Amino acid sequence: MPWVLFLGAGCTPWEFSLDECDETCGAGPFFLLDSLEFVQEQPSGLEGFDLDGRSEDCGVDDGTSPSGAGGVDNQFGSVWDVLPDAVATVIPVAIETSLQSGAMMVVLELVGHEDLTGEGPAGFVLREGSGDLLVGADARPLAGQTIDLAPGDNLLGSAETADVEAGALHADGLTTLLKLEYIDTQVEFRVVRGRATLTPDGEGGVNLIMGGVVPLDAVMELVYGLGGDGDANIRAALEALVPLLVDARTTPDGACDGISGAFRGHAVPTYLFGS
Repeated sequence: MPWVLFLGAGCTPWEFSLDECDETCGAGPFFLLDSLEFVQEQPSGLEGFDLDGRSEDCGVDDGTSPSGAGGVDNQFGSVWDVLPDAVATVIPVAIETSLQSGAMMVVLELVGHEDLTGEGPAGFVLREGSGDLLVGADARPLAGQTIDLAPGDNLLGSAETADVEAGALHADGLTTLLKLEYIDTQVEFRVVRGRATLTPDGEGGVNLIMGGVVPLDAVMELVYGLGGDGDANIRAALEALVPLLVDARTTPDGACDGISGAFRGHAVPTYLFGS
């Protein structure tokens, strides 16, 4: 099923308050992100979400999905090939190594459901994990391990509404923070006005599709911090190129100040100490 569409017709999303949560919002289930990558355009089309209900915004036409549906907001995916190699190569490596080292330990929390087989409103929360990370022979985090949540404010993000339907969770109004580490450089960037879909992988984990808008200033910090700052020529090229890629708004009625993107990932079941 294409994931250009999100909350199904007839859904009654549930809005829950994070103020009512303690260390977590429930007893789980919890999943630990073990892979994440930007979704790039393929000859068959551009995958992603329709984030704004438009086919064009900020003077940029949206993409078309492999199924032929228009309105796909994934500017990162459509322009990946024009990014300098120092950026386009480093960002995927930074994401992978951050997940493997535990620098980017993201816990997905499903609220209101024991699994994805039911139906009805749900909550979707992302938290920062902490502690020693167990990885397998492929260097990816192992399923079934018990971890801590980061001390203090460990909330990375949450969805305004979410619903479990037909074996999948669909989340809307998602805002989240992603933290990367590459060599000695730490970079974080926020995704706003996001949408996400979780589907079972058949082995206890979940497949994640997430889309959203990254603010332009965060994009600049990301590409500078991960390979674009050390070379004056690369920096000049990025300062000229990146603003031209703006295709989205971080607020519905605001200025054109963001770049849309989509991520594909996977998460394994995990447990939390004390939960």
